[in-house]
Amino acid sequence: FFGDVPPENHDLVAYTTDGYPEPTGIRLTPLLRPDGHFDPFQIRFAAGAPARAPGRDQTPTGAFSYRGRLYVFATANAPDGHYGSFLTRAVDPSRSPVYDKLFELHPKFSQVAPCCVQNSTIEGLPSSEGDGLIMFGDDHFLGVYLAWMPLFADRDPSPTEIRYWAGGGQWSTDADSAQRLFSKSTWTSISTGRVKELGVWMLLNQTAVVSPDNSVTAAEGARGRIVARIAGTPWDIAHASEVVIFDPQRDDPEGHYLVRPGGFAYGGYLLNRYTRWEDKTQIVTIWYLLSPFKPYQVQLMRSQIRVRAQFIGTFGRTPPDYRPFWLYAVTGGGDLMWYRKESSSASWQGPVKVGTGWGSFKTIVPAGGNSLYGITPDGVLKWYRHDGFNDGSPTWHGPVDVGTGWQDFTKVFSGSDGILYAIQADGTLLWYRHYGFADGGGANTWDGPKTVGSGWSGFTHVFSMGRGIIYAVAPDGTLFWYHHQGFATGAPSWSGPQDVASGWNVFRDIVPVGNGIIIGAKPDGTVLWHKHTDYEIGRTVGRGRSRLDVPIAAHWDGPVQIANGWQGWRAIIGLLPTT
Repeated sequence: FFGDVPPENHDLVAYTTDGYPEPTGIRLTPLLRPDGHFDPFQIRFAAGAPARAPGRDQTPTGAFSYRGRLYVFATANAPDGHYGSFLTRAVDPSRSPVYDKLFELHPKFSQVAPCCVQNSTIEGLPSSEGDGLIMFGDDHFLGVYLAWMPLFADRDPSPTEIRYWAGGGQWSTDADSAQRLFSKSTWTSISTGRVKELGVWMLLNQTAVVSPDNSVTAAEGARGRIVARIAGTPWDIAHASEVVIFDPQRDDPEGHYLVRPGGFAYGGYLLNRYTRWEDKTQIVTIWYLLSPFKPYQVQLMRSQIRVRAQFIGTFGRTPPDYRPFWLYAVTGGGDLMWYRKESSSASWQGPVKVGTGWGSFKTIVPAGGNSLYGITPDGVLKWYRHDGFNDGSPTWHGPVDVGTGWQDFTKVFSGSDGILYAIQADGTLLWYRHYGFADGGGANTWDGPKTVGSGWSGFTHVFSMGRGIIYAVAPDGTLFWYHHQGFATGAPSWSGPQDVASGWNVFRDIVPVGNGIIIGAKPDGTVLWHKHTDYEIGRTVGRGRSRLDVPIAAHWDGPVQIANGWQGWRAIIGLLPTT
């Protein structure tokens, strides 16, 4: 622990060996001189120069260790009098508070929140080899930025190897190209860490607007909160919403958070080694430090964050290739056209005409595998199996009538494996399962209907990826994710809804093809490919007792335009894989 005290004193260095803060907090042991007084944090700016305390209004802002070496980022007045942000290294990590200056950082990194990473575990870093350091930087006034540099076992980091996040998946050697992740109206302390079990990043900062003399009004002090942004990658912090983990007006400041008039919450430094994830309760417990300024002392804080799934979409730049997918399109004259695409970047196979008379159906949905259902205007459910689906040959089994009475539903969509969902006019969601979906078994091979939900009448599109993963598009374009945990038996067991993206009201047809891949066709005939890479799970974050939700920046690949000129089709259908 590296302290910051009033300017007439020096900054304390202390350590703890406590494995966890419960039940009585953590015990700090200061570094002491032989005379029993504490040995303050000092910087040696040049070889042979005397080490000295940083001076007025300077402070250690972040630290990390790597291969037995201890590094501290600190703001300080250099010997020539200018104020800067420096990376320093401990002369002797085991006993000495003296740190050698290694280099000065760009002003966009006045305060630095560092985190060591194995580069191969984060797709999109400048290198996938070895280890590296993620650095969030605060420029003291306007915004927060992101950088990365490699770490080496046999030498210190070099400023020439720093790469700055320039947006759009790009990294730059030029700090002036660094793109602001988010803006702010005052200086802020920042800290970062990872919830490793979930693979997400967390950034903490304060919101109180502080004047240059570090004073705040009573009203501003009461408003100032500690917030967290949580995202799947460091750069997705730019799109993450704030979740309030400490609010003076909500969290009983007189009773638990000791503050006097003129004080404000700042210095929310995450103690990431103590972060705990409980899979059974879906709760993350974080510990962090907090300073109220008046009195000038540090509090140890704990927040519990309940996690369900939520992915609000940022999209990858270069979607990798996935399994092939198959689409069918019905022409105005009722012909059924076959298409196959090996991946989002591959060329199309087709169109190939594989059937006629498909324009007579009210609805066509996949059954699972290479089987399809067609619903006639009078409610007959017909089964087909396209045996030539793999190469587009016109070889079929069927039709077989496998049900009646399907004409009155407002929407019918497939859950694959013979599972069909039907929405009634009053919003009731019904579940059916056709165990003969693979071979056309007749009406006696069904289970259902079973009522599994209500309130489904307000959506413009509803579709499923299979295995109970269901998406619904609201009129405002919000895409909601649901998991029907009882999909196999029709039990009314659910998780969700969670909003996972926005802007989906631009599509005329939305076609799932399995494995998180969703095809969207616009009225102008443009066809876009998306992949929701985390489609089977979801994590929404909220704070302990108030259960506030925070959007986690999602993992989608796409959108990638894969076709145009598709505006003339009566319907577009995709095959769904079976389990």
